[in-house]
Amino acid sequence: MALAFRCSSHDDRKKSLFTRDRERREESEKLATLYLPARTPGEEPVIPKPEIFDALHNPAENPAALPTIAECAVHLQLLEKFVALKQKVLTSNRLDRAFAIIPKDKLVTKRGKREIQADQTFKARQAVKWPIFVWFAAARFLRWWRICSPILHPQDNRLTMAETSLPPLDVLMIWHAFLSSPTKYEIFCKTNWREDMLKLEFPWLLIHRSLVNDDPSVKLGKEAGDLFTKHVGEVSLFESLACHNDHLESFRVLLESLVTTNGKSRLSVEFPGLRGTPCSDDGWQSMDMLSAIVECNTIFAEKTVNFLWLRSPALGRTLERAIVRYERFMALVKKHPETTLVPALDIRLVLRTQQCSPASQLACCSKLAGRAINWDDALKGELPKNGIAETSRLYEMDFQEEYHPCLCWDCEAMKSEIERYGLMDSIDYAAIVQNAQDKVMYYKAVELARRKGNPLPARIVDISN
Repeated sequence: MALAFRCSSHDDRKKSLFTRDRERREESEKLATLYLPARTPGEEPVIPKPEIFDALHNPAENPAALPTIAECAVHLQLLEKFVALKQKVLTSNRLDRAFAIIPKDKLVTKRGKREIQADQTFKARQAVKWPIFVWFAAARFLRWWRICSPILHPQDNRLTMAETSLPPLDVLMIWHAFLSSPTKYEIFCKTNWREDMLKLEFPWLLIHRSLVNDDPSVKLGKEAGDLFTKHVGEVSLFESLACHNDHLESFRVLLESLVTTNGKSRLSVEFPGLRGTPCSDDGWQSMDMLSAIVECNTIFAEKTVNFLWLRSPALGRTLERAIVRYERFMALVKKHPETTLVPALDIRLVLRTQQCSPASQLACCSKLAGRAINWDDALKGELPKNGIAETSRLYEMDFQEEYHPCLCWDCEAMKSEIERYGLMDSIDYAAIVQNAQDKVMYYKAVELARRKGNPLPARIVDISN
């Protein structure tokens, strides 16, 4: 039975920007008054539900296992932190002062009146902060990468990360991006005699425990913080850069010493965020490569975070469907070895989750696709122009479902409600639609309150996801 249900995003495309903004403002005002605020912490909703991460405590024993819902959920948490970190860097007034980026407003006369003309170049000049931040983060990653000490588990030959080796968020961002380019990462590990890092399982549980609510950072334990400070530099790269607001000249010299590409430069000043930098040609090339990879990874993170799956009413079901679709995608790869297939966004999330643990990814890909899958967003420009269309055609032909479905909250909640009731003749479809809409409305109200820093709405609906 076809349902006459369409999410608002489909109709939005036909509306002007002004109309969409006005309607969203009206919806926000409505949501703000629709639910009573929670009076006690026990009445506040916890989104996402803690239970969705339970599987992190029981990692799969089979190295060829698919990524779990819990791992994909932590991945979404991490991507959200990366996007928030970039926004913090770009909008920080403290970093503006440290980088000597000052608005150049002008006093002009128009029609006999004196008025201030805003600096039209200010935002463009602010944008240079992010590439420089990434450059420093890449240098810090190369230092940390050399001291990271995995733990060997003799019973199953697994390698996991010691809690004392967990790095700050900026270094995690570089490592995560590097892992998304499997071939480059493998060559780098083997060239630098760190093949153990290829067997290291990504520390999803440690990361989940260390994430700090709405703050774009990770909370390191004392031993991890002390170890990082001793061998790399201050834990917070952001604070290290921001503290240079009174030392602009030393900061300028520091940047000049970092961007020298002849492989012979060393730091001219002491900088608390970094204890020296790579000074070989390979080191500088690695920093350039890592910076480029991070830019590609940032695009993926922003696209994924824009869907806000992490805070949606259908999170668990969305990730469950994505894992199934990933498994089907791998079956297509095996069936069409000569065709370059392009993963859809939800499939790419699962693929990227598995790429974070190279040994597990190799085992799983070998089992499902018969070979390694080295998908790299940095190579998207080299893909055939009809790659997406051909992938869609093959997928839809084999599995009889849309390859690029709408992944918004409304559509995902609707699919989840249908799955909960199954294909029964006695289903009340009007009730299913209403349940989905009620959940989406409530979750939107919670998200709006969270963003504005207001008390969260009291928990009045089933928020299982």
